[in-house]
Amino acid sequence: MQVFGRTMPLNVLKSTAIAATVAVSALAPFQAEASKARVNTLQGVVGLVDTQTVFNQPAYIHKLNPYVTYEFGSSASTGNPKAEGGFIINRDGKRWGAYLGHQSVFQNTLRSIGSYQRQDNPIDIFYGQDNWGANVSISNSEDENTGGKQTTLIGRFGLTRAEDEFFGQIEILGDAEKPNNKFRGAPVLNAGYLRRMGDITLAGDVSYADGNHDNGGSKKLKFTGINLAMNHRPIAELYYGVGFTWGALEEEGKKLDTIALPVFVGLEKDIFSWMTVRGSVSQNVLIGTVKNEIAGTKPQRNLNNTQVAAGLGFKHAGFTFDGALAAANNGNLNGTAFLTTGSLTYNF
Repeated sequence: MQVFGRTMPLNVLKSTAIAATVAVSALAPFQAEASKARVNTLQGVVGLVDTQTVFNQPAYIHKLNPYVTYEFGSSASTGNPKAEGGFIINRDGKRWGAYLGHQSVFQNTLRSIGSYQRQDNPIDIFYGQDNWGANVSISNSEDENTGGKQTTLIGRFGLTRAEDEFFGQIEILGDAEKPNNKFRGAPVLNAGYLRRMGDITLAGDVSYADGNHDNGGSKKLKFTGINLAMNHRPIAELYYGVGFTWGALEEEGKKLDTIALPVFVGLEKDIFSWMTVRGSVSQNVLIGTVKNEIAGTKPQRNLNNTQVAAGLGFKHAGFTFDGALAAANNGNLNGTAFLTTGSLTYNF
Protein backbone atom coordinates (compact mmCIF):
# COMPACT_ATOMS: atom_id res chain seq x y z
CA MET A 1 0.00 0.00 0.00
CA GLN A 2 1.12 3.47 -0.52
CA VAL A 3 0.15 6.24 1.66
CA PHE A 4 1.29 9.77 1.15
CA GLY A 5 4.60 10.96 0.60
CA ARG A 6 5.02 7.42 1.20
CA THR A 7 4.38 6.75 -1.80
CA MET A 8 5.23 3.99 -2.16
CA PRO A 9 5.74 -0.14 -1.20
CA LEU A 10 2.38 -1.73 -2.10
CA ASN A 11 0.53 -4.97 -1.75
CA VAL A 12 0.16 -6.38 -5.24
CA LEU A 13 -2.83 -8.59 -5.78
CA LYS A 14 -2.47 -11.13 -8.56
CA SER A 15 -4.36 -13.89 -10.29
CA THR A 16 -3.51 -15.86 -13.41
CA ALA A 17 -5.49 -13.45 -15.57
CA ILE A 18 -5.45 -10.17 -13.67
CA ALA A 19 -3.49 -8.07 -11.22
CA ALA A 20 -4.33 -5.08 -9.09
CA THR A 21 -2.49 -3.00 -6.57
CA VAL A 22 -3.51 -2.10 -3.09
CA ALA A 23 -0.75 0.17 -1.88
CA VAL A 24 -0.37 1.20 1.68
CA SER A 25 2.83 3.03 1.69
CA ALA A 26 4.72 4.41 4.46
CA LEU A 27 6.11 7.79 5.15
CA ALA A 28 7.79 9.78 7.85
CA PRO A 29 9.31 13.22 8.30
CA PHE A 30 12.94 13.20 7.22
CA GLN A 31 14.99 15.55 5.07
CA ALA A 32 16.56 14.92 1.79
CA GLU A 33 17.95 11.47 1.54
CA ALA A 34 16.29 9.89 -1.35
CA SER A 35 15.67 6.68 -3.20
CA LYS A 36 13.46 3.72 -3.93
CA ALA A 37 15.88 1.76 -1.75
CA ARG A 38 15.15 4.01 1.23
CA VAL A 39 11.38 4.00 0.73
CA ASN A 40 11.21 0.24 0.23
CA THR A 41 13.51 -0.47 3.17
CA LEU A 42 11.38 1.51 5.65
CA GLN A 43 8.28 -0.69 5.50
CA GLY A 44 5.11 0.83 6.93
CA VAL A 45 6.61 4.23 7.73
CA VAL A 46 4.04 7.01 7.42
CA GLY A 47 4.77 10.53 6.18
CA LEU A 48 8.23 9.88 4.74
CA VAL A 49 9.57 12.95 2.91
CA ASP A 50 11.69 11.75 0.01
CA THR A 51 12.37 12.29 -3.70
CA GLN A 52 10.18 9.25 -4.38
CA THR A 53 7.27 10.25 -2.14
CA VAL A 54 6.82 13.58 -3.97
CA PHE A 55 4.86 11.57 -6.54
CA ASN A 56 2.21 10.92 -3.90
CA GLN A 57 2.47 14.27 -2.12
CA PRO A 58 3.83 16.93 -4.52
CA ALA A 59 3.96 19.56 -1.73
CA TYR A 60 6.94 17.67 -0.29
CA ILE A 61 9.12 19.45 -2.87
CA HIS A 62 9.20 22.33 -0.36
CA LYS A 63 10.43 20.09 2.47
CA LEU A 64 13.46 18.85 0.52
CA ASN A 65 16.59 20.76 -0.35
CA PRO A 66 16.90 21.35 -4.12
CA TYR A 67 18.29 18.18 -5.64
CA VAL A 68 19.16 16.09 -8.66
CA THR A 69 18.62 12.34 -8.32
CA TYR A 70 19.26 9.21 -10.36
CA GLU A 71 17.68 5.81 -9.78
CA PHE A 72 19.65 2.91 -11.29
CA GLY A 73 17.71 0.22 -13.12
CA SER A 74 16.58 -1.28 -16.39
CA SER A 75 16.04 0.81 -19.53
CA ALA A 76 13.07 -1.44 -20.47
CA SER A 77 9.56 -0.17 -19.67
CA THR A 78 8.86 -3.47 -17.86
CA GLY A 79 12.09 -3.36 -15.83
CA ASN A 80 11.99 -3.64 -12.04
CA PRO A 81 13.63 -1.55 -10.81
CA LYS A 82 13.38 0.81 -13.75
CA ALA A 83 15.89 3.59 -14.48
CA GLU A 84 14.59 7.10 -13.76
CA GLY A 85 15.74 10.47 -12.48
CA GLY A 86 15.20 14.22 -12.33
CA PHE A 87 15.67 17.46 -10.42
CA ILE A 88 13.94 20.11 -8.29
CA ILE A 89 15.33 23.66 -7.97
CA ASN A 90 14.36 26.81 -6.08
CA ARG A 91 13.88 30.17 -7.83
CA ASP A 92 12.42 33.28 -6.15
CA GLY A 93 10.61 31.24 -3.50
CA LYS A 94 9.08 28.87 -6.04
CA ARG A 95 10.00 25.23 -6.63
CA TRP A 96 9.96 23.59 -10.03
CA GLY A 97 11.59 20.69 -11.80
CA ALA A 98 11.28 17.74 -14.14
CA TYR A 99 11.59 13.99 -13.81
CA LEU A 100 12.09 11.27 -16.44
CA GLY A 101 10.96 7.65 -16.44
CA HIS A 102 8.58 7.43 -13.43
CA GLN A 103 5.63 5.10 -14.15
CA SER A 104 2.22 4.93 -12.51
CA VAL A 105 1.82 1.91 -10.23
CA PHE A 106 -1.90 1.80 -11.05
CA GLN A 107 -1.30 1.73 -14.81
CA ASN A 108 1.48 -0.86 -14.56
CA THR A 109 -0.70 -3.15 -12.50
CA LEU A 110 -3.86 -2.83 -14.56
CA ARG A 111 -2.02 -3.14 -17.87
CA SER A 112 -0.49 -6.42 -16.77
CA ILE A 113 -3.91 -7.79 -17.71
CA GLY A 114 -3.24 -8.95 -21.23
CA SER A 115 0.34 -7.62 -21.20
CA TYR A 116 -0.53 -4.23 -22.65
CA GLN A 117 2.19 -1.71 -23.43
CA ARG A 118 3.51 0.13 -20.36
CA GLN A 119 4.24 3.84 -20.18
CA ASP A 120 7.24 4.59 -22.41
CA ASN A 121 9.48 7.57 -21.63
CA PRO A 122 7.06 9.35 -19.24
CA ILE A 123 7.99 12.90 -18.22
CA ASP A 124 6.80 14.64 -15.05
CA ILE A 125 6.76 18.39 -14.49
CA PHE A 126 6.64 19.76 -10.92
CA TYR A 127 5.72 23.25 -9.73
CA GLY A 128 4.84 24.69 -6.34
CA GLN A 129 5.00 27.67 -4.01
CA ASP A 130 4.21 28.40 -0.38
CA ASN A 131 2.72 25.13 0.98
CA TRP A 132 1.33 23.53 -2.19
CA GLY A 133 2.76 21.54 -5.07
CA ALA A 134 1.44 20.14 -8.34
CA ASN A 135 2.62 17.62 -10.89
CA VAL A 136 1.64 16.62 -14.43
CA SER A 137 2.83 13.38 -16.05
CA ILE A 138 2.46 12.53 -19.74
CA SER A 139 3.52 9.61 -21.94
CA ASN A 140 2.71 8.67 -25.53
CA SER A 141 4.29 5.92 -27.65
CA GLU A 142 3.70 3.53 -30.54
CA ASP A 143 5.49 0.46 -31.91
CA GLU A 144 4.48 -0.29 -35.51
CA ASN A 145 6.36 -3.60 -35.39
CA THR A 146 4.08 -5.04 -32.73
CA GLY A 147 1.04 -2.82 -33.24
CA GLY A 148 1.23 -1.65 -29.65
CA LYS A 149 0.63 1.93 -28.53
CA GLN A 150 -0.37 3.82 -25.41
CA THR A 151 -1.26 7.27 -24.06
CA THR A 152 -1.17 8.32 -20.42
CA LEU A 153 -2.01 11.63 -18.70
CA ILE A 154 -1.87 12.11 -14.92
CA GLY A 155 -2.37 15.11 -12.62
CA ARG A 156 -1.41 15.34 -8.94
CA PHE A 157 -1.82 18.02 -6.24
CA GLY A 158 -0.71 18.30 -2.62
CA LEU A 159 -1.04 20.73 0.29
CA THR A 160 0.75 20.71 3.65
CA ARG A 161 0.03 22.63 6.85
CA ALA A 162 1.59 22.54 10.31
CA GLU A 163 -0.09 19.26 11.28
CA ASP A 164 -2.28 18.35 8.33
CA GLU A 165 -1.52 17.19 4.79
CA PHE A 166 -3.82 16.59 1.84
CA PHE A 167 -3.15 15.05 -1.55
CA GLY A 168 -5.04 13.95 -4.64
CA GLN A 169 -4.34 12.28 -7.96
CA ILE A 170 -6.35 11.73 -11.13
CA GLU A 171 -5.25 9.60 -14.05
CA ILE A 172 -7.23 11.13 -16.88
CA LEU A 173 -5.96 8.97 -19.74
CA GLY A 174 -4.73 5.40 -19.47
CA ASP A 175 -5.24 3.92 -22.92
CA ALA A 176 -3.25 1.07 -24.45
CA GLU A 177 -3.80 -1.33 -27.31
CA LYS A 178 -2.32 -4.12 -29.35
CA PRO A 179 -3.67 -5.92 -32.44
CA ASN A 180 -7.38 -6.75 -31.89
CA ASN A 181 -7.17 -5.79 -28.20
CA LYS A 182 -7.77 -2.48 -26.43
CA PHE A 183 -7.43 -1.36 -22.83
CA ARG A 184 -8.79 1.67 -20.99
CA GLY A 185 -7.46 2.27 -17.50
CA ALA A 186 -9.07 5.60 -16.61
CA PRO A 187 -10.27 7.42 -14.72
CA VAL A 188 -8.19 6.50 -11.68
CA LEU A 189 -8.83 8.59 -8.56
CA ASN A 190 -6.78 8.63 -5.37
CA ALA A 191 -7.12 11.01 -2.42
CA GLY A 192 -5.74 11.04 1.09
CA TYR A 193 -5.06 12.82 4.36
CA LEU A 194 -2.23 12.73 6.89
CA ARG A 195 -2.01 14.21 10.39
CA ARG A 196 1.08 14.58 12.57
CA MET A 197 0.46 14.72 16.34
CA GLY A 198 3.78 14.82 18.15
CA ASP A 199 5.22 11.32 18.06
CA ILE A 200 2.06 9.87 16.43
CA THR A 201 1.32 10.08 12.70
CA LEU A 202 -1.96 8.97 11.14
CA ALA A 203 -2.67 8.55 7.42
CA GLY A 204 -5.34 7.23 5.12
CA ASP A 205 -6.27 7.23 1.45
CA VAL A 206 -8.96 5.89 -0.86
CA SER A 207 -8.66 4.80 -4.49
CA TYR A 208 -11.08 4.14 -7.31
CA ALA A 209 -10.41 2.99 -10.87
CA ASP A 210 -12.80 2.31 -13.72
CA GLY A 211 -11.96 0.83 -17.10
CA ASN A 212 -12.29 -2.08 -19.48
CA HIS A 213 -10.20 -4.35 -21.66
CA ASP A 214 -11.02 -6.23 -24.83
CA ASN A 215 -8.93 -9.37 -24.83
CA GLY A 216 -11.10 -11.91 -26.62
CA GLY A 217 -14.27 -10.20 -25.40
CA SER A 218 -14.93 -6.83 -23.74
CA LYS A 219 -14.70 -6.95 -19.97
CA LYS A 220 -15.47 -4.12 -17.56
CA LEU A 221 -12.96 -3.45 -14.78
CA LYS A 222 -13.42 -1.65 -11.47
CA PHE A 223 -11.09 -1.26 -8.51
CA THR A 224 -11.79 0.18 -5.05
CA GLY A 225 -9.26 0.41 -2.24
CA ILE A 226 -8.82 1.84 1.27
CA ASN A 227 -5.54 2.19 3.16
CA LEU A 228 -5.10 3.32 6.79
CA ALA A 229 -1.89 3.51 8.81
CA MET A 230 -0.54 4.69 12.17
CA ASN A 231 3.05 5.21 13.33
CA HIS A 232 4.41 5.88 16.80
CA ARG A 233 7.95 7.16 17.30
CA PRO A 234 9.04 6.65 20.92
CA ILE A 235 12.45 7.98 19.82
CA ALA A 236 13.38 9.80 16.63
CA GLU A 237 15.17 6.84 15.02
CA LEU A 238 12.59 4.14 15.77
CA TYR A 239 9.01 3.70 14.62
CA TYR A 240 6.39 1.00 14.92
CA GLY A 241 2.80 0.86 13.81
CA VAL A 242 -0.15 -0.85 12.26
CA GLY A 243 -1.99 -0.55 8.97
CA PHE A 244 -5.24 -1.66 7.40
CA THR A 245 -5.66 -2.37 3.70
CA TRP A 246 -8.68 -3.43 1.73
CA GLY A 247 -8.92 -3.76 -2.03
CA ALA A 248 -11.51 -5.16 -4.44
CA LEU A 249 -10.88 -5.67 -8.14
CA GLU A 250 -13.97 -6.58 -10.13
CA GLU A 251 -14.01 -8.06 -13.61
CA GLU A 252 -17.47 -8.63 -15.08
CA GLY A 253 -19.09 -9.36 -11.70
CA LYS A 254 -16.28 -11.56 -10.37
CA LYS A 255 -14.08 -10.15 -7.61
CA LEU A 256 -10.57 -10.39 -6.29
CA ASP A 257 -10.88 -9.25 -2.65
CA THR A 258 -8.01 -8.70 -0.23
CA ILE A 259 -7.97 -7.47 3.35
CA ALA A 260 -4.97 -7.24 5.66
CA LEU A 261 -3.85 -5.89 9.03
CA PRO A 262 -0.07 -5.43 8.73
CA VAL A 263 2.18 -4.45 11.64
CA PHE A 264 5.73 -3.19 11.28
CA VAL A 265 8.81 -2.04 13.18
CA GLY A 266 11.53 0.06 11.55
CA LEU A 267 14.73 1.92 12.30
CA GLU A 268 16.77 4.60 10.53
CA LYS A 269 19.92 5.92 12.23
CA ASP A 270 23.14 7.71 11.31
CA ILE A 271 25.94 5.62 12.80
CA PHE A 272 28.55 7.97 11.32
CA SER A 273 28.20 11.45 9.84
CA TRP A 274 28.66 9.80 6.44
CA MET A 275 26.66 6.57 6.89
CA THR A 276 23.01 5.71 7.62
CA VAL A 277 21.66 2.27 8.48
CA ARG A 278 18.00 1.27 7.95
CA GLY A 279 15.96 -1.80 8.70
CA SER A 280 12.38 -2.94 9.13
CA VAL A 281 10.21 -6.01 9.61
CA SER A 282 6.53 -6.44 8.72
CA GLN A 283 3.83 -9.08 8.63
CA ASN A 284 0.08 -9.49 8.82
CA VAL A 285 -1.47 -10.20 12.22
CA LEU A 286 -4.60 -12.39 12.38
CA ILE A 287 -6.11 -10.73 9.29
CA GLY A 288 -4.71 -11.39 5.85
CA THR A 289 -7.31 -12.82 3.47
CA VAL A 290 -7.37 -13.21 -0.31
CA LYS A 291 -10.56 -14.30 -2.09
CA ASN A 292 -10.21 -14.73 -5.83
CA GLU A 293 -13.42 -15.42 -7.76
CA ILE A 294 -11.71 -14.38 -11.00
CA ALA A 295 -9.21 -17.24 -10.83
CA GLY A 296 -11.78 -19.52 -9.19
CA THR A 297 -9.47 -20.42 -6.29
CA LYS A 298 -10.43 -21.00 -2.66
CA PRO A 299 -9.74 -18.28 -0.03
CA GLN A 300 -6.34 -18.00 1.67
CA ARG A 301 -6.20 -16.66 5.22
CA ASN A 302 -3.22 -15.22 7.08
CA LEU A 303 -0.52 -17.18 5.26
CA ASN A 304 3.05 -16.39 6.24
CA ASN A 305 4.36 -13.08 4.85
CA THR A 306 7.00 -11.95 7.37
CA GLN A 307 9.43 -9.71 5.50
CA VAL A 308 12.69 -8.08 6.60
CA ALA A 309 14.25 -5.22 4.65
CA ALA A 310 17.53 -3.40 5.29
CA GLY A 311 19.67 -0.82 3.57
CA LEU A 312 22.59 1.59 3.76
CA GLY A 313 23.06 5.25 2.83
CA PHE A 314 26.44 6.90 2.27
CA LYS A 315 26.78 10.71 2.36
CA HIS A 316 29.64 13.07 1.45
CA ALA A 317 29.92 16.61 0.09
CA GLY A 318 26.21 16.86 -0.74
CA PHE A 319 26.05 13.44 -2.42
CA THR A 320 24.04 10.49 -1.10
CA PHE A 321 24.29 6.92 -2.38
CA ASP A 322 21.50 4.60 -1.20
CA GLY A 323 21.13 0.86 -1.61
CA ALA A 324 19.07 -2.02 -0.24
CA LEU A 325 20.88 -4.98 1.33
CA ALA A 326 20.42 -8.02 -0.88
CA ALA A 327 21.18 -10.23 2.13
CA ALA A 328 17.84 -9.24 3.64
CA ASN A 329 16.14 -11.42 1.02
CA ASN A 330 18.12 -14.62 1.60
CA GLY A 331 20.04 -14.17 4.85
CA ASN A 332 23.40 -14.76 3.15
CA LEU A 333 26.05 -12.09 3.64
CA ASN A 334 28.43 -13.80 1.20
CA GLY A 335 26.18 -13.66 -1.86
CA THR A 336 27.22 -12.28 -5.25
CA ALA A 337 25.06 -9.17 -4.74
CA PHE A 338 25.52 -6.90 -1.72
CA LEU A 339 23.51 -3.72 -2.43
CA THR A 340 20.56 -3.50 -4.83
CA THR A 341 18.17 -0.78 -6.05
CA GLY A 342 20.94 1.81 -6.00
CA SER A 343 20.47 5.56 -6.35
CA LEU A 344 22.63 8.69 -6.38
CA THR A 345 21.34 12.06 -5.18
CA TYR A 346 23.03 15.47 -4.93
CA ASN A 347 21.54 18.18 -2.69
CA PHE A 348 22.34 21.80 -3.55
